[in-house]
Amino acid sequence: MKRVFALILALLVLAGCGTDTEPEPASAAPEVRVIEAGSGIFSRESVPVPEGWRSASRLFPGRGRAYVSFLDMAAAGYGLFELDAASGELRELPIPIDGDVTEGCILSDGGVAFVCGSRLIREYAADGALRREIGLAELFENDPTAVQSLIPCEGGYLVAMINTLQFVDCEGRARVVADILADRTTLLESAGGGILACSDTPDGYVITEYPRDLSESRAYPQETAWDDAAPGLGTDELYVRSGTDILALDHRSGETRLVMDMAASGASGSIMYRLGDAVFAAVIFGELSLWRELPAGTELSVLRLASGGMSRELSELVSSFNSSNSGCVIEVEQYGAGELERLVSEMGSGRAPDLYDLSSLPKEQFARRGYLAELGAFTETLGLAEGVRRAITSPDGGVYEFVPCFELMYCVISEEYVPGGTWTPGDMLRLYEETGTPVFDANMSRDMFLEYYLAFNGGSYIDGQERFDSEQFARLLEYASALPEDFEPDMGVDYGRIYTGAQLGAVESGGEWFLDTLCMERALYPGGCVRLGFPSAEGGTVAINAGIRLGVSSLTGQREAAEAFLLYAMEHPASRCLPVTETELREGFENWLLVRNDPEKQKLILILPDGSVTEQRYDLPAEADVEAALALINSASVVYDCDDALLDIVTDEAGAFFAGDKSVGDVCAIIQDRAEIYIAEQFG
Repeated sequence: MKRVFALILALLVLAGCGTDTEPEPASAAPEVRVIEAGSGIFSRESVPVPEGWRSASRLFPGRGRAYVSFLDMAAAGYGLFELDAASGELRELPIPIDGDVTEGCILSDGGVAFVCGSRLIREYAADGALRREIGLAELFENDPTAVQSLIPCEGGYLVAMINTLQFVDCEGRARVVADILADRTTLLESAGGGILACSDTPDGYVITEYPRDLSESRAYPQETAWDDAAPGLGTDELYVRSGTDILALDHRSGETRLVMDMAASGASGSIMYRLGDAVFAAVIFGELSLWRELPAGTELSVLRLASGGMSRELSELVSSFNSSNSGCVIEVEQYGAGELERLVSEMGSGRAPDLYDLSSLPKEQFARRGYLAELGAFTETLGLAEGVRRAITSPDGGVYEFVPCFELMYCVISEEYVPGGTWTPGDMLRLYEETGTPVFDANMSRDMFLEYYLAFNGGSYIDGQERFDSEQFARLLEYASALPEDFEPDMGVDYGRIYTGAQLGAVESGGEWFLDTLCMERALYPGGCVRLGFPSAEGGTVAINAGIRLGVSSLTGQREAAEAFLLYAMEHPASRCLPVTETELREGFENWLLVRNDPEKQKLILILPDGSVTEQRYDLPAEADVEAALALINSASVVYDCDDALLDIVTDEAGAFFAGDKSVGDVCAIIQDRAEIYIAEQFG
């Protein structure tokens, strides 16, 4: 959550009163980064999923060759494809894969072997013919841990377990080759045709070299720590992922050299398997990618993104964009409390950042001073859902921020308590005072409640429609005082309390499981429920909650490139979030109906206030739920955002009332005095 009070003050001091007109764009040429030799910068090329298949599953690499398994659309089985690293093309192979494959390796003649269900090795020729099956019962009698890695050797296979390295012959007979306690042992082929066992042991990292007949061994302790290891290309170098670098490692000397700077390349996740002189391959989150090294002298345009504290979602988005081979890279500049003057100075000098992270910087203040480009013409062409379009539109009709994906914030409560479908903070307080029952989640802390309240109602205090020294705000503080001072956040809404009537409603978040959430809510309120916004002067406000909120600088000389990044963000939404276009929302919900097609009712496990457990059955989503979800989304009117400076004033002073040191009336008067000063300084 951003902390903008000091920043806003700095803006006032250094930028004066500001203007409401957009400054002239910068005339300076775009920044350019030139790739230097040996910098290890790669770009990513996504390999399309073959028609009829859903997603990539596993990568089985060898020297210069890789096999890739893909999950089919019905999720009933897998297919095996050979990957051509030079072209990125895939060729389906006639080799069956059981769904319980755990490990695999490519054989010297192009065949492949799989460990199936950790109890069987199946070996196939390149033409798909089953050569043999090798049972692993004896292996698991000696070491009941799971297979970590396997590699063919003379007369059978060397198999790595957690506790041992074991040789398994073609009849399934096992013998211990070495006792080794390791979190992970990866078996690789050496350049000379031998075997390397790369182990992460409690005593450090060790690489043990074996000939194919396993007749001897030699251990090489390593100073370099790694997360994954993969075979090299025709030398005794290995490739290891160490932190954010892929290094070439000579296991005998321990020397390393940089191969890929993963952070600079926008790469993350598992080890990349080298398939060519400058090509790596990886399967990450179901996507098969090839990574090609950028030659020295390659020029990339640079977009500067200013952030006051970047979220994990935005960091991952920037990383993905930088690896997309777009000819442009994002460079993030963090502006902490000690660097606010620098940010404002750059804005005033014409060297403003090209993009702003508005989840950590003050959108309203930046827009009022003309630092944010108006994006109405850009967003008009995207087919945004009505609620999304309304939420990102400012009261003056301008669009100054872009949200690439979102979750929906709304409230649910029994229809008997809110028969009209709308409610104000006064309505919520009357309901609480009449029933004596908390309206919202009892796990909501005092400060969280006040943040929600100000996020949805703070504008009424800024424009003078409401006052903090009013009777209503005093009652709100009294309501908050009954909530916990703090709590350990759980995984979601406490449905058990709703089921027993210990609380009346909940603040909900609609994301990936939105349709199922609607069905669960119906089961909890058999008398009927209403879904509406958080209590506000407007009668309840539904908000879109976005982990990524982006603005384009009005001073950028790279407007087109900045908007290309916004499009990329929309096309690569964060997991568990909803897309922003009407078409994608409907398609996503319709696809969810196809996936959630079990005829049986689903179980909702409820933990009741007394600690007992019960279950409630609920129906799976239907077409009517799709329409209900879309209608609720399209009722949204704001992007969830709380003025943290105003929140700090409220929570700082309210603490004296919660502690019993001051009366609620005295506290409300102090809050009003401080808020008036802040509002006058910032909003005129």
